[in-house]
Amino acid sequence: MSEVLLITLLGFLGSFGHCIGMCGPLSVAFSLSSQQILQPWYNPVFFHCCLNGGRLVSYMVTGGIIGALGSVVVAGGQIAGIDSQVRQGFAILTGVLLLWLGLQQINPQFLPPVPFLHPLWQSKLHHHLVKGMERLSFTSHWGVPTALGLLWGFIPCGFLYTAQIKAAETGSLWKGAMVMFAF
Repeated sequence: MSEVLLITLLGFLGSFGHCIGMCGPLSVAFSLSSQQILQPWYNPVFFHCCLNGGRLVSYMVTGGIIGALGSVVVAGGQIAGIDSQVRQGFAILTGVLLLWLGLQQINPQFLPPVPFLHPLWQSKLHHHLVKGMERLSFTSHWGVPTALGLLWGFIPCGFLYTAQIKAAETGSLWKGAMVMFAF
């Protein structure tokens, strides 16, 4: 239970600096463009509830998938007879990654980037998702905000990776989804 409270606190405190600066302008831009396109049925409260609801669903799906993959690592260790060693190693690795990414959020020059989590490595994914969101934002359909939120949840984000690492450490589909919900 304390882990869920800590990940909620991480998401809450991180939202003031990182998320407001990065995602806030996107949210406003989508809302303003949709106001013109979705004229007959546009409602700002409905729009933002659907946008963030879609984002929450994509976070939970990602957390569940990552948690399930973490369970494969733990189960592999159990089958090999090294349950406690694999679990301890996995916990240490995820803890080090969480600290590393947290320190990078405070001062990006302090530590080198983690190569496989670095946003530049994922530029193609980011490019395709942004183009898809851009096309979608000019579509006149009441489901646009939810679809934008669903796509938005998959855009590479260093801050989001910290919560996803914790979801992997849970070793459970449901606990991984719960961690991402709490985040």
